[in-house]
Amino acid sequence: MSFEIKRIMTTLVNINQKGGVGKTTNTIHLGADLSSRGFKVLLIDLDPQCSLTEGTGAQLDGYTIVDFLALEPNFNATKRSDNYFILSGDIDFLAHKYNRKALHNAIHSKIFNLKDHFDYILLDVPPQGIIDDFVVPAELALMASDYFVTCIKPDLYSITNLDRFLERIFKFKENFHPRLGFAGVYFCDVLITKKLFAKYYKEVQDNAPDLLFKTFIRQDADIANSADVGQTIFQYNPNSRAAQDYRDLTDELLKNIKNG
Repeated sequence: MSFEIKRIMTTLVNINQKGGVGKTTNTIHLGADLSSRGFKVLLIDLDPQCSLTEGTGAQLDGYTIVDFLALEPNFNATKRSDNYFILSGDIDFLAHKYNRKALHNAIHSKIFNLKDHFDYILLDVPPQGIIDDFVVPAELALMASDYFVTCIKPDLYSITNLDRFLERIFKFKENFHPRLGFAGVYFCDVLITKKLFAKYYKEVQDNAPDLLFKTFIRQDADIANSADVGQTIFQYNPNSRAAQDYRDLTDELLKNIKNG
């Protein structure tokens, strides 16, 4: 006699208050790789710029994050492949209109029963930190997540920002979501021939050896080229070095979550 093991839905946000570090791009490709492994994946766009929505070719004029947070029952996500779905963003989305638990409540609402349909939910947020005076997309996402992960570029501004940013996140975790897990930090947009990368990698590794991913995402023109035609890196060129980097990143992320 065999028994089917029920997967537990996991929600994760790729977060950093600094812009231009690749959060949306990495979320798209991590989600795509998870879906290729047989996991059912939902990406939710919490950025009014709707970059994830447009980058995946999802609909902008149908059911959106605003409808979802209003608990509108006719849930509809754009299907991009057998296991890969996108809940579209909305240019009129204003996070400060909501209670900080609004997204958590919607994700776990019996109206949608998402836990019966998805293994992973990945959240995309704009580059914005935690603000004390009002709710921002990052706060909604953190409250709804089981884990967060942070991507950084190998440059001075990303490195100097990292400690301050994580300090705010851990303060938020302590105050509002003690069970929130930290899956780690990884570098992206890496040119390995630059000496600065080795310097910054070692700096983060020395300060937080248990938190730094061994995997990093190398610069690859195919990443931009795939976005230009609305494809994931695995659709555009599954044999590219970027595709392999994202597979390795997924492996390490899954291991960190399992051990977390």
